[in-house]
Amino acid sequence: MTGEQALAVRTTDAAIHTWDLARAVNAPEKLDPELIAWIEEHLAEICAGLAESPVSAGTTHRFFAAPGAPPVAGEARQARLLRLFGR
Repeated sequence: MTGEQALAVRTTDAAIHTWDLARAVNAPEKLDPELIAWIEEHLAEICAGLAESPVSAGTTHRFFAAPGAPPVAGEARQARLLRLFGR
């Protein structure tokens, strides 16, 4: 894994957990739209080569919860990304 990919993985993880914490303490849950767009647009590259990935068809969901619901028409980017990570 390159340093660039490691940073992208950590950034993605921090963004998802920021939402988790916001939800836990009943704080505003809206994440930075530009960050969410960047993560969504690069998720395949961010997760490339990882043993577990929310974008891998063969994932066991050991590290990422399984998506809780099917996609919804017109779903916002943040909602789509969170659903992919099992939120």
